Amino acid sequence: MSTLAVLRGIIESQMDISFTGDTTPTTTSVTDYINKSILKIARDIKPQEFKNATPIDHSITSGTNTVTLNASILYPEIIYYFSSTGTGRQLIHRSLQQLIVLEGSNNFFNSANKGDPSYFAIRGNSIITNKYFTHTSSTGIKIYSIDVPTTLASDSDTTTLPDSYDFLIAYMASALAYQAIDDQDNQMKFDILARRERSEINVDLDFNDSDIIQMDPSVFRVSGRDFRDPSVLFGGN
Repeated sequence: MSTLAVLRGIIESQMDISFTGDTTPTTTSVTDYINKSILKIARDIKPQEFKNATPIDHSITSGTNTVTLNASILYPEIIYYFSSTGTGRQLIHRSLQQLIVLEGSNNFFNSANKGDPSYFAIRGNSIITNKYFTHTSSTGIKIYSIDVPTTLASDSDTTTLPDSYDFLIAYMASALAYQAIDDQDNQMKFDILARRERSEINVDLDFNDSDIIQMDPSVFRVSGRDFRDPSVLFGGN
């Protein structure tokens, strides 16, 4: 895992420039580009290093169906809901539109539609469930997530990512630097290098963490027919 100083040194080598207080880009701006690049990597690639091993508790309030995410969470991955009796169940992710369709708009927007939810949607920095909570609890929701990367500020600050990400960070930060000074040729050069480096990381089995696509039976329900009805897949009225 590399320090901010090491990452900045790689960028200096790639851009063939020595950053000082009065250069363009400055040391401060390059540090900002590095942090922005790491944040984008966390959001797009979702490396294991940013996945929390201990779930974060979130409180729920009776009569509501919205939970504000902890500020440390960049993206929620696995969410568990705990009923008033302490029974836990994993909530299934759906888009907000799907959530409304599954629950029915009259029920979804009715706060009297209380019960144990089965689905959630992400909206801004909150999650929304398909049913309104029946109880209040400080630990009603537990979330495994991709965490917000720690901002690097001092030269000795160390990134959470292993060394294998150093050049991806450097290429992305260099592209941002050239974008800022409107050097389109070099920006394109480093964008291409970043895409290639990211592709190599994605296909490397040591770092590949692609999610398994899980099919929910509700996906195959057509006009009320169950997914076991072959006409759902092969046609029919």
